[in-house]
Amino acid sequence: DQFFGHGLIDALAAVQAATELGGGMPIERPVIRVEPQTLELTPAQPSASVTVKNTGTGALTVAAVDVDVPWLSVNPTSGSEGTYTITADTTGLDDGLYLGVASFSSDGGAAAVTVRLIVGLPPITGGAVGTVYVVLVDRFGKRSAQATTSADQDYQFSIERVLPGTYRVFAGTDMDGDGFIDEPSEAVGAFPTLAEPEELRVSDNIDGLEFGLGFDLNLPGTAQGARADLGD
Repeated sequence: DQFFGHGLIDALAAVQAATELGGGMPIERPVIRVEPQTLELTPAQPSASVTVKNTGTGALTVAAVDVDVPWLSVNPTSGSEGTYTITADTTGLDDGLYLGVASFSSDGGAAAVTVRLIVGLPPITGGAVGTVYVVLVDRFGKRSAQATTSADQDYQFSIERVLPGTYRVFAGTDMDGDGFIDEPSEAVGAFPTLAEPEELRVSDNIDGLEFGLGFDLNLPGTAQGARADLGD
């Protein structure tokens, strides 16, 4: 509507525009975001990367990155937007499950990454979790196709008639029947890991996609695109 406009008002953008029109200095408000917010590390894969982003305006400065356990480190420990490497030193650690947190402090707020470290524990295999829905999610977060599998099929799956494109693969249970697979109490996973789902470029058949599901790792919003109505 050329007279009244339409849509939602961005309050910060409105204030910035008014300030600039009034001859004042532009208002800059950086906002930090770190992705992913959860990592799973092992002695075989002791390092992983996270990306620091500025979802606000202006320049973001990361003043410090602190860790709460001695076996965890982050490089670099300060800076700006970009990639930060989180590493677990398993030297001298007994077999078991360890948890740590890397905390990012910035002029755009704070953010944290939870690190789950598994030392010397063999993967749990062969457990039956009921019906599993395997879902393809396109790069816009929309469910593109899905398959259903179960223990009777040894949890093997095949998704047919997939259009060429870029997808991520999620899988999970829907024990409460509400059409969502990434909720607490639901087993959920992604290829190759839920912490860092990989984008697959599909132009031909792809075989050998193996990954696990688990109940003990809840990543809110990770499988948001897979949370479409599973009944469609």
